[in-house]
Amino acid sequence: MFCFATQGTTGRQMHPQTTPNGAAARDVLRLVLAFAVRSGALKSNPVAEVEVQRTRRAEMIVFDPDQIMALAREVTAPPPRYRRGDRRHGGYPGYGLLVRFAAFTALRAGEIVALRVASLDLMRRRVEVNASASEAYGELQFVATKTYERRTVPIPPRAGRAGRAGRAGRAGRVPAAACHGRLG
Repeated sequence: MFCFATQGTTGRQMHPQTTPNGAAARDVLRLVLAFAVRSGALKSNPVAEVEVQRTRRAEMIVFDPDQIMALAREVTAPPPRYRRGDRRHGGYPGYGLLVRFAAFTALRAGEIVALRVASLDLMRRRVEVNASASEAYGELQFVATKTYERRTVPIPPRAGRAGRAGRAGRAGRVPAAACHGRLG
């Protein structure tokens, strides 16, 4: 079975990057065969000494601040649709702000979703991160952060640029962070 997991249907040894779950398959098979050894069905575990080469991760692409601002501009005012001259009236200013906020604060997506209005201190340009959100069974679940620690993250000036202009016409609306009943 392990040979099938690492060699595929061709019978030839596959490159480690083509079997990204080779180590996981080996580990599961090792546990199953260890149980067979303990129960007396096998004398020894043939997978116990098998090693799987580690795969190299691709280098992450990191945008510089000018690229982030260009992406936010494109998201805010996207070009017209292909073959149709229509676009959303007024663009998507909230999404541009979201791109800048996410990129410049380096918060995880779940942490941004779980933000409360009370977590934002705009006068001191700080955000308190104390929860994360993930989807399970079709609903949002709010849990502790990945590191289980609360932290305060500074909001760089470029992250909120043009944010006031985007909020000016929406007085009285509930902020996006409050959409899930998480008002602080």
